[in-house]
Amino acid sequence: MITDIWCLGVYLAGNLWNDSETVPWCNGVLYYNELKTEKKAWREVMEFAAKNGCNSIWINTSNGVKYNTHPEIAIKGAWSIDELKEEIDYIKSLGMRVFPKLNFSAGHDAWLGEYSKMVSTLKYYEVCRDLIHELCDVFETPEFMGLELDEENGLNQARLNYACYRQYELRWHDVNFLCDCVREKGVRPNMDADYYWSFPEEFLENVPRDVSLNIWSYGNLYFDEARPRPTDPWSSKRLDSFKELTEAGYDIFMYGASNENTHNFEHHIRYAEEFLNPDKICGMYITGCWDPINEASKDYYFDSVYQAKYAREMYFGGK
Repeated sequence: MITDIWCLGVYLAGNLWNDSETVPWCNGVLYYNELKTEKKAWREVMEFAAKNGCNSIWINTSNGVKYNTHPEIAIKGAWSIDELKEEIDYIKSLGMRVFPKLNFSAGHDAWLGEYSKMVSTLKYYEVCRDLIHELCDVFETPEFMGLELDEENGLNQARLNYACYRQYELRWHDVNFLCDCVREKGVRPNMDADYYWSFPEEFLENVPRDVSLNIWSYGNLYFDEARPRPTDPWSSKRLDSFKELTEAGYDIFMYGASNENTHNFEHHIRYAEEFLNPDKICGMYITGCWDPINEASKDYYFDSVYQAKYAREMYFGGK
């Protein structure tokens, strides 16, 4: 089998795409000040994942936790550290691994509150280190911790009240600072690889090979005999990056989604089987909903788990 890590990505809070409570982002999302996660639905999703072949959960906690180091970040109703620990233990009791992530992209960090407007300052570095260290401890030195750092550019921040992006030496200083914060706790850093699509040489020169990468593609990777692969430049570049980055020495998570079509995860497995060195695949990762888990969103998570199960059964007989 190409990997033994089959992941579901979930969101405890969110507040990654908008910094306004009144002006909607392109998909209608608003910033919100009260936790929307519901414990009953949360546990239903975890149990469904465990029963249907997922053995790992990535949790983006953002400002859905009242951190001991920085409780001022938390939104109303945020889980205490003890509540988070209880849910981590519950996930582990179901036989699954659990990994933390926070998104430190300057375009996805409204969850940081006032600190999102202090990017690259001494205070910002202090807060980031505190949060990373605390989560690594709470998750009991997990194998990976995600930093995301995706879509940090002007185009993706066109609807934000406060737009900020790092480039050149400053970007790589901050990327490696954050990775070092993870390494300081004996944990392997993980980040998104989209910067490679626009600046491949710069990416390869500045991202160490011990950093595991998330490479995502949410559409079709295959079509038919006449058009076996995507031909538009962006989809083609994403597809090529799977092979290019593994050949450059990186370990990757192949990141799919169930919300755009029903074949995406199946296509990721097929591509990995046909073209990739299995030793360079950390895991297969799916999501289909970037919302907190509640009664309104849980079916989207169920659908992601089911699509991954179906794809796995197609290729591996359900193992």
